[in-house]
Order: sequence, then structure tokens, then C-alpha cells
Amino acid sequence: MKARIVIPTRARPEVKTFYNLPKEIQKRTVLVIRPDEEWLYEAIPCKKIMLDKGVEGLSPTRQWILDNIDDRYVIQLDDDFSSYSFKPDMRQWKLIKATPRQVVEMFELVDFWLRKCVVHAGIMDRVRAAQPSKSGEEYSENTLCMQFLGYDQKILQEEGVRFDRVRLAQDKDVCLQLLERGYGNRVSKRFSYNCSGTDTTGGCAVYRTEKLRIKQAKLLARLHPGIVTQIQKTVKKHGETITRMKNRVSWKLAFCSRIKDRVLPEEDD
Repeated sequence: MKARIVIPTRARPEVKTFYNLPKEIQKRTVLVIRPDEEWLYEAIPCKKIMLDKGVEGLSPTRQWILDNIDDRYVIQLDDDFSSYSFKPDMRQWKLIKATPRQVVEMFELVDFWLRKCVVHAGIMDRVRAAQPSKSGEEYSENTLCMQFLGYDQKILQEEGVRFDRVRLAQDKDVCLQLLERGYGNRVSKRFSYNCSGTDTTGGCAVYRTEKLRIKQAKLLARLHPGIVTQIQKTVKKHGETITRMKNRVSWKLAFCSRIKDRVLPEEDD
């Protein structure tokens, strides 16, 4: 396995993602942290990299990683994954908790895809992964946003793809930038992850507001006209009914909008 696992984190010293990784994957993991929070993460037994002063927010942090991490193949993870799941039968809804060996296999699969056939690849969140596959296929191409950022840094840099165009939903924006350039992704249907309730503390939550959500949703639609549309969705949160502005994304349309001929990246020695 050649991919580097990178976890940007802010104000979440528990870093659930790291502790839910098998030891074999932890060895390839680095935390990217703010200089003023170094003391929070002293107990975590892995390599830490300090952000440059003045880098604020997840989007600029992800861009900093793209500009500064030397590894060609990178898998960026959120810091609040609580578990990984595995679906043994593509025709059923049931998910089971993945064993450490299966989680290693998942990372090795994404790593293999990045080195051999695609520029960006990943896995799905638990909700989407629970849907049964009529075809029985173990992966999807170009029609879903990966909730797990695995990519070829060299190609992203050459293509001018950026993480810092939007303050929120930068994973969607980057996926769309690549799809619109003709680089299809690949998303595993066998594996998924689950996040627990960390939506209100740490990470993006320190600056995310409903006003910012709406503003960024509109910006994403402007950046991808005809591919990202806006809809209103009613959700319940803390017993209160809230109407939110949400984005609907046509992933397949994004890929089909501008397919170009290209040579797939060669594997490094």
C-alpha cells in the first residue's frame, strides 16, 4: 500500500477516526493540526504535521495538504468516523461491523484503484451503502460522491483542482471538478463508514452556521451550473422542524458533460 492516510482535525482531540483504524493503517496515518492545538494531540501515537499559521477552516486545510504533502496518493479522512461496516451480500440491506482485516482490505482496495485505474476513489456513508444493489456490483462509477477522499495528488495539481473554492462541501466540489474534467471516480459498495453525533463541536462546527450553509449551497450551484441545483428540504433537529436549502447533484451528468481522452497515470516505482 502506497497511499498516505491524512486526518485534518480541529478541536477534536478524541480523533475517533484514528482509534477506529487497524494498527497497520495507523502506521500510515498523519494528523494535520493547528500549531496552537499541538498540546491537545500529544497523547495520540502517530505523526503530526503542523499547519502554517493563518490557515483557517477545513477547505484551506485540505488545500494546504494538497500543496504540502509529498505522497502522490493520499486518502483524507474526517476525524469523526466512529466505525466501518461491511456488506457481505450485495442483495441484502444488512451491514455488519467490519473486522480490522476487512478495514485493511478496504484501504488496500482504494489504494489499488488510485494506482491502477482512477484519479479519485473512496467509500460511501452508511445510509447510502445500506441500499441493496440490483446488479450485485461491488462498486459504482461516476454516479456518487465519495464520502472518503482518496486521490492522486499529482493529477489534481496538474489540473488545477482546488479544495478552497467553497468553505463547506469541498468534497463535493472537488469530486465535481474532477468529473467535469473527464476523470471518473470509483466508489465501493461493499464498505461504508458511520459518523456519530459530533456535528455541533469541533471541526467545521466551530464556524458553520445556517446562513453559511445557504450561502455555500448557492455558491456550489453557481460553480457547477446545470449540474448542481437547489432544493428545500425539511428536517427535524433537536425536536425542531427546520427547512434547509440543500443541493441536488447530478454526478453522472457532471462526468458526461465533458469527457476527454487521456492516458491513465502510471504507477510510481
